[in-house]
Amino acid sequence: MLPGIFLVECKNWSQPVDSTTLGYFVNVVVDRGCSLGILAAANGITGHQEHRSRAYAIGAAALVRGIRILVITRDDLLGLGNPNDLVSLLHKRNLSLTAHGSIHLG
Repeated sequence: MLPGIFLVECKNWSQPVDSTTLGYFVNVVVDRGCSLGILAAANGITGHQEHRSRAYAIGAAALVRGIRILVITRDDLLGLGNPNDLVSLLHKRNLSLTAHGSIHLG
């Protein structure tokens, strides 16, 4: 379900990642010829998931361009017990992205 090559960026910030930073990451993914980017953002991203505001809007716009952005948080990482759990989490986030049309956490 995941491509063989994708980019990962980690942001261990005390605040959520903003839309400008996420937009820059989307452009890096595009510039490298990838279709998937995974953002490990310790405290998530700005905006409201249900309203697709701020950084969530960037995720929706990226999907329209054929770029998939998955976000995982510190809490997600702390809940992992083994590498298979990470793969399962990424698959769930990827399916949620398809179903909701934007970045989806939880």
